[in-house]
Amino acid sequence: MKNRTFSILTDETLVLQYQQTKCSQSFGELYNRYYERVYSYTVSMIKNRDVGFDLTQDVFIKAADSLSKLRDVVTFRAWLFRIAHNACIDYGRNQSKLKMTSAEERFDLADQPADIDALMAKDRMIEQMHDLIESLDEADRTLLQLKYMDRASIKELQQKMGLSASAVKMRLLRVRNKVITKFEERAEVALAS
Repeated sequence: MKNRTFSILTDETLVLQYQQTKCSQSFGELYNRYYERVYSYTVSMIKNRDVGFDLTQDVFIKAADSLSKLRDVVTFRAWLFRIAHNACIDYGRNQSKLKMTSAEERFDLADQPADIDALMAKDRMIEQMHDLIESLDEADRTLLQLKYMDRASIKELQQKMGLSASAVKMRLLRVRNKVITKFEERAEVALAS
């Protein structure tokens, strides 16, 4: 296949091709599609471009090594960003262990909330949201993925789904409300126990 052919294939097709044949062009196309997004994500989490570059490279190396284990190819984007998120969390943990401070700074640090605690809490919340989204039916999951991961516009969703703009907006609202309700129910159960 020529490179042009790979660019018109869906992510799911590219993932399946890579899983079956280890075709480097399939993975290369996925890399090209997601490199900038993953890099932007790591930089936004770490606040350092050089480290973001290194972490992005690590994310794609881990993705290439583990892609054969991905069962649901539709979740590729979420899976890839989960790897990126975990890489940033791990980096943050390692940095907090390695950070050397002066005696004066130690007293200042005691007055500040630990960033790692906030990152871990955020990580738990993202994990819960991921589980909630995975528990949705396929149509709802796909709609959320198209809107928030692929950043599809309402107009693009209209065309893909064959619905009016108001129908697309209503479905998005219902799915978001469903996720929020489930999240609140889990929070109540957690507080009760």
